[in-house]
Amino acid sequence: MRARLDELGASAMIADLGPGFQGKAASLAAIPGRAQSITRDALNQRQAGANARIGAALDDNLGPARVPSQLNDSLQAGQRATGAGYDDAFRGGQPHDISMVADDLERSIGRLRGDAQRKLSQVRDMLNETRTNRLSTDPRVTFETRQAIDGMLTNEADPKVIAALSEARQMLDDALTRSVPGLKQVDAQYAELARQREAISRGQQVLDGGRTAPRPPELAAELEAGAQPGPFQMGPSAVPLRLSQGARAEIDRIVGTNANDVVALNRLIKGEGDWNREKLGMLFGQDKADRVFRVLESERQFAATHNVVTRNSETARRMEGIAEVRGAQGGDFVKNAYAAGGAPGLIRSTGLKMADKAANVFAGPVIDRQRAALAEALIRNPNALIGAIEDYGSRARTSPELERLAKALLLSGATTGPR
Repeated sequence: MRARLDELGASAMIADLGPGFQGKAASLAAIPGRAQSITRDALNQRQAGANARIGAALDDNLGPARVPSQLNDSLQAGQRATGAGYDDAFRGGQPHDISMVADDLERSIGRLRGDAQRKLSQVRDMLNETRTNRLSTDPRVTFETRQAIDGMLTNEADPKVIAALSEARQMLDDALTRSVPGLKQVDAQYAELARQREAISRGQQVLDGGRTAPRPPELAAELEAGAQPGPFQMGPSAVPLRLSQGARAEIDRIVGTNANDVVALNRLIKGEGDWNREKLGMLFGQDKADRVFRVLESERQFAATHNVVTRNSETARRMEGIAEVRGAQGGDFVKNAYAAGGAPGLIRSTGLKMADKAANVFAGPVIDRQRAALAEALIRNPNALIGAIEDYGSRARTSPELERLAKALLLSGATTGPR
């Protein structure tokens, strides 16, 4: 019992340990009196704090969530600032000769047909001076043509077109590298920011259940490749960090839209099988991921206890528990003993009712205190009850109420109930 309570965390109660405990707590929650208010108030208060506990566990282990749009805006601002580096690189640039590139493009245009031919012709025309057929020697024209090819490739699906445009882009890039010193360093900075933006979007797909979600080996490969610096880049890439930030943002979205449904929250974050646990372990560290999943599992158990004890989903068990709690106080003793006397039925019945009323008047406050003590043990003070169960075997002195409950639990085998 101690081990299971430790596993569930500081908010755990004896009532969380199985159906037997839940049934007894449900019976106390159904009988008017102090025990009812103790049980219901404690469970409702704990349930109200579920979102705060989950949020704290996520922040402590996975770090605070960042808004993806704000991260993207920041990276875009960085790309715009990097644009000033291009101006510096081209300042004082010398004319360059790209006639060999133009000749190669014309040969390809003469050989190709369809969309590949048409789009490559557009690229060739971009290399001319505006509204002329003369080939430009301005490296900025070559640079803008390369940028235009990037735009053309963005939504292109035809593999022949992609191959032709990619080859043309590479030739222009090589020509710029020779003509504009320092350009590749600026390209590397811009490309790194672009990779980070893509990683934020990719990170938000890590926990998906569809085909867009990476398998654990695929995510491991992406993390390894993402950490490698690009050409002309000093130090490792920030792509793994952006992947984790994207995943953390998606978890925050899931929590925000399912805050009051812990079962759904478990299903969405944990997913089916162990893939999400493994993937979050790669992004944040396995120990931290495991701690988050333990908190989610505990909150699922807490929600189940709250549902069983405070709602009507366990009516049969509750009525049995009420009968057990009431019967344990000896209320049937007077009735059975008097009924065994053989007096006429009418007189016996009248005397029986009077005896019950008298017993309730004198025993009511005592019974209410005993039920309140049981509620405290089940709901608020688990260590006291565990200590009573341990002491019961050695006959150590404990409070009568706790000893009575300890004996009942041990003899009924409630501690062996399924979780």
